[in-house]
Amino acid sequence: KSSLVTGLEVKETDDSFIVKGIIATTHIDSVGDKIAKSTLDKWAKEINDGNPRVNKVSYHHDRDDPRVVGVGLKGSAKVIPMDKGQYGLYVESEINKTHDLFNNIKYETEHKMLDSHSIEFTPPETPIFEQLAGTQVRLLDVNTDLYGWTLASRPINEYAVMLKEVMGSLETVASECIVAVKETKGEGEKLI
Repeated sequence: KSSLVTGLEVKETDDSFIVKGIIATTHIDSVGDKIAKSTLDKWAKEINDGNPRVNKVSYHHDRDDPRVVGVGLKGSAKVIPMDKGQYGLYVESEINKTHDLFNNIKYETEHKMLDSHSIEFTPPETPIFEQLAGTQVRLLDVNTDLYGWTLASRPINEYAVMLKEVMGSLETVASECIVAVKETKGEGEKLI
């Protein structure tokens, strides 16, 4: 498999530590869920509006922690095109420097041990199932409520990654992916 997203991007200023990346995509994930693009559009709007239900960040799905480890930045959420007609929800998250886990999160992020995201959601009361590519898939439509996302090292969706180079042009991201594939698979390999 190939993806148009690779790597990791973080940004630190005197005031903030920002983690950027894809938190969800329309790809079928490893547990058989597929998110509709319209759902990603809804979630992006809610994040950009600062909806407190959706814009909170946790660490490895620890929802019992009374303090969030981060928050999605208003205006940063974008639904972006990915490979083979898929879409991803890109978000920038500010990490809480006062959280007890901040130094762990910063170290793990900078050393690529923490390099992915996973969403926290409640599916619709009446799930929609469909056969796709010979597999039963649960479709997460606009009735799926987002309850934030988590910083993860073992994501359910392999495309929900922190990004090295974000936004620019799609051609730039694609060319970086080609370079990454050549480095890992040799010059004779082709992207499919």
